[in-house]
Amino acid sequence: MHSKTDIRHWRSVVFRPKVSKSGREIQQLYVKIQYRGRRETFALQTNNQDKAAEKARQIYLSLVAKGWDETLAERKPKKHRAAGKVATVGDLIKVASERSDIERRTVADYCRAFRLIVGHILGMGAAPRNSSRDDLRRRQARIDQTMLSSITTLKIEQWRHKILATAASKGPSVSRRAKNSLNSQLRQAKSLFSGNALKYLEEGKLIHNPFEGVGLEPRQSMRYHSEIDLDHLIDLALHGNKERDIDRLPSAQLKVFLLAALAGLRRNEIDKLEWSSFRWDENTIRLQATDYFRPKTEESLGDVNVDRELMHALQTLRGNSTSAFVVEAPSSPRLNVGYSAYRCTKVFDATTKWLRNAGVNTRTPLHTLRKEFGSLMCSRYGIYVASRALRHRDIHITSQHYVDTKQRLVPGLSGALAVVRSPTA
Repeated sequence: MHSKTDIRHWRSVVFRPKVSKSGREIQQLYVKIQYRGRRETFALQTNNQDKAAEKARQIYLSLVAKGWDETLAERKPKKHRAAGKVATVGDLIKVASERSDIERRTVADYCRAFRLIVGHILGMGAAPRNSSRDDLRRRQARIDQTMLSSITTLKIEQWRHKILATAASKGPSVSRRAKNSLNSQLRQAKSLFSGNALKYLEEGKLIHNPFEGVGLEPRQSMRYHSEIDLDHLIDLALHGNKERDIDRLPSAQLKVFLLAALAGLRRNEIDKLEWSSFRWDENTIRLQATDYFRPKTEESLGDVNVDRELMHALQTLRGNSTSAFVVEAPSSPRLNVGYSAYRCTKVFDATTKWLRNAGVNTRTPLHTLRKEFGSLMCSRYGIYVASRALRHRDIHITSQHYVDTKQRLVPGLSGALAVVRSPTA
């Protein structure tokens, strides 16, 4: 296999497309190039394979050096100019989705947040859970046809205050969650109007950013507080409890439970984890980018050191499996999609249901296991080790969201209070 900077790589991938009806090949050579989550086809203006390969290599080098914007302006000027006209919500989303250098799934999150806000401004509310695909398509079409100029800062502020007022009427805990959720939606939607998106538009400087000046709520603490007994949960997972009508976990669910609780892996990491990532002699799971797995951040990659007993348990659970993936599932990984696509959705759902039955009554029981893992690491080895074990970008994330000390720390001055007597003594 040759590097993409080597002409021999491109010599093997240039092709002549066929005319669908006749099956006749077009003599001119073409190439499909994928870079940073985007894929384009380029006409190479030659039927000579060596010349075509060199042109394809130059296009790739241009993408690496200049990005999609400048490369398309040079190689596909008509298409590049056409993409610059943006008037509606759908126009902006289309351009951002197709032309941004940002990770595709990240852009999709920004688009979903913006559509959600526009939908609320239009008075549509949240889509019912039982909505059909046709209903969802009609809903999205209505949102996408909305003129950008009609989404004003005033309307966004009115939506924001309505959300906060509704949440406040339901109590402090709902209000706190709503403020953090609102901040997240606003940050994501704002990103569609950032330089990374608008730099691809000829009219980018003329597009008004309706989120400019929209404030965020003070950040509400979401620090984890442990309310579970992990040793007891592990015992239930392995043996069940007939009196409480809790069954032991089947193999696939048990692997999910162990990887989340004792290795601190995220859902997507578990979903795409392959047996080739295990370093059995070193008691290490090596998380690395693969054909199927893209990390949340680059800091998410690395070695996860685990107990020898966990490695032995997983090796036993592997048995005679011929699957490349640790958790077997009938579906294959979905590549290059703008949403969270899991192979093991049914396994995750079953594990979540079991956890709730076992007493883990949080909004995200599976992620709670990861938080419990982080808290245990912090108690035993300190927050810096916990942050590395959780593979966070920096220690502030660990402190703000994940860590709850499992040790009962007190000043140790209670002996001085021994002389205090009851007032009636």
